[in-house]
Amino acid sequence: MKFRTRKSTDFLYIHLKDTGGLSVPELRRAARKVGKLDVDYHYVVQDNGVVEQGREQYVVAGYEFENSENSIYVLVDTGENDRLSDAQKVALQDLMDSIYATYPNVKTIME
Repeated sequence: MKFRTRKSTDFLYIHLKDTGGLSVPELRRAARKVGKLDVDYHYVVQDNGVVEQGREQYVVAGYEFENSENSIYVLVDTGENDRLSDAQKVALQDLMDSIYATYPNVKTIME
């Protein structure tokens, strides 16, 4: 499946949310069950620090997101305790550094 390419990248949204440990394939199946084409996020950071790719980094995010046309969206599974594990902190920082290298003027918003 092919999504539209973003024309600009102005924001990096980091969403902290308990997903119950769902992987990108599981999130993708759940999205399709409700009529979506794909997972809304570009990346998902699991509790063990594994970074899974959802959408390609250069395409638009899920349509219901604010600024989906000009933003990269990352979902961090915080689990029931609503906190990042040490592995997630390292993985998220590495991912952010990689994104900043490609998009140096991006503004980060953590929610």
